[in-house]
Amino acid sequence: MKNFDYDHDYDLQQSNLLKPELIADLIGHIHDAAADPANWPVVIEAVDKLLGTIRTSSRLISDGEIHTLSHGSSNALLPDLPAQTQWTATERRLWQILTPHFVRADAIRQQISVLEKERDVLDIVLDRLPMGSALIDECGLLVYANREFYEILEFDGLLRLSDGVLAFTSQGDSGPSLTTLIEQALKAEAGLPFFRQAGEHKTGKSTSLFISRSPERNPNHGPSRLLLCVARRFRRELSLGGLISQYALTPAEARLTQQLAQGLTLDAYAVEQGISSSTVRTQLKAVFAKIGVSRQAELVATLYASPLWLNEDKPIFPHSLRATDEHGDATSCLELPDGRILYWSDNGDPRGKPVILMHGISGSRSSRHPDDLPLLNAGLRLLIPERPGSGESSPQPDRQITDWVADMQALTAHLGLHKFAVLGYSAGTPYALAVAAAMPERVTHVALVAPMYPMRSSTDLANYTPAFRLPLLVARTVPGLLGLLMRVMVRGVQKSPYVYLMRTLESGTESDRAVFLNPRLRQAYIKGLLAGTRGGEQELTREVLLLACDWRIDFKALPSKIRVWHGAADKLVAPEGAQALTRMLGNPTLHLIEQAGHYVLFSHWQELCSAISAFMDE
Repeated sequence: MKNFDYDHDYDLQQSNLLKPELIADLIGHIHDAAADPANWPVVIEAVDKLLGTIRTSSRLISDGEIHTLSHGSSNALLPDLPAQTQWTATERRLWQILTPHFVRADAIRQQISVLEKERDVLDIVLDRLPMGSALIDECGLLVYANREFYEILEFDGLLRLSDGVLAFTSQGDSGPSLTTLIEQALKAEAGLPFFRQAGEHKTGKSTSLFISRSPERNPNHGPSRLLLCVARRFRRELSLGGLISQYALTPAEARLTQQLAQGLTLDAYAVEQGISSSTVRTQLKAVFAKIGVSRQAELVATLYASPLWLNEDKPIFPHSLRATDEHGDATSCLELPDGRILYWSDNGDPRGKPVILMHGISGSRSSRHPDDLPLLNAGLRLLIPERPGSGESSPQPDRQITDWVADMQALTAHLGLHKFAVLGYSAGTPYALAVAAAMPERVTHVALVAPMYPMRSSTDLANYTPAFRLPLLVARTVPGLLGLLMRVMVRGVQKSPYVYLMRTLESGTESDRAVFLNPRLRQAYIKGLLAGTRGGEQELTREVLLLACDWRIDFKALPSKIRVWHGAADKLVAPEGAQALTRMLGNPTLHLIEQAGHYVLFSHWQELCSAISAFMDE
């Protein structure tokens, strides 16, 4: 074994593959991406194109000599990288050149990340304010706005946004214009507000507005910014949970307090609740005693002097809860021995053959076809647990793939399942195999659909599309940068999930694209995608790191009944990858489905349900 010699002299001028102008351009893209993560797709495309050229033009080191890329401090996040990672001579030189720039880009991005986290905290606070707050420039151009401000723009009819510039609407146009208020604020001392009471304007809502010039730390740093605040008569409801926990109120007392703070009278509340006025007054006396006030005005003043008006209600779950969501998924949650919460969905035939589906990356318990009829016809009960940090399941820091076994042991014990099958879809493959290898006496069958496979060398990357390839490569070489790539993905999903899906499908097959023309399926998939990215880039980074490293699974311990289904036209994970996996698993039956792509679980849902059911009868 020979470590990568970073001092190795290699003449770039004599290389037909690593031309200086190409390298310089790529380095420029890396540094651009450090400042703006939106540029990472450009880096991905450039690196992937260059690596593709290298793979087709170079050969592995001769005489069986294996070179490994030495790990620096930037690899601290990478758990147990396999010792033998093969590189071509030109690939080694490429990473020798690029690694310092990736590391520098990572350092820059970390500095920016600190500032972004501080801004994110401020955003959370501002979004909780029951007052619309916005930052505008001298021309009225909207620079920033909190959630309440956008709600006022959409529903109140006082202000309008045209080409990014704010102005009063004709409905709210009484008194000085917004342009006039901006001019007055700019001439005044910084921090001095100018008020405009809109009153009961044509929208029928009482709204007041004030504007103030922000203090300038450095007058030479761009144009002035102004703070614009809009308050409306409507008040956000106080948190019932907060009222109960802070003042030890009963649920009935908390509800009364909440509605009084909203401006409801005692008599109106009694009518609304269908109870007598004397009952309401009895509840009010109890509220006064617990909060330490004697009048309603004092009660409201006390409540809004507390941080309760910043709180939002969050659901409280018991040890195990089962419900049905708006999409018909029977959803349950379980408190695990370590205190984490595990969520799963339960669909199909409740008395059918149990199959536990391990979802793909950025997946969740909603990552399934919404049509239950094939499950019922096949006599299958489909359980989809959410991995730590996916959907609503609690995160599990520093987890490994094999840690999933304990969660499945707890889940199956809770459900009373002694025998069951596992189904691994895409990136869920190692989790299905880990459970099967650890519980071969209980896992009767292993079904794998569009599976990913362990990476043993850099040549394995050729079987992945660029969307999968570069994150895996970065995970194995400079894992500290992986979070940046995942952040781009998460923001793309959260900003416009439908656009993200359509772009992903561009590299798919016709059958992939056709199946998502079904609006019900498309909606269900988007729901699963949004839930799967809820944990942010940190959880997705962990998932990719685990996929790129040693899975720590004893393949020899797997049960004998294993079957693989893969799209013959899969471009995200090529069929050659599925063939490589089957060789590792002892050559179980591999079904290549003609014209199917990576989303074969959705495009061939009915056929797969029937096939898996028949497989489980063997």
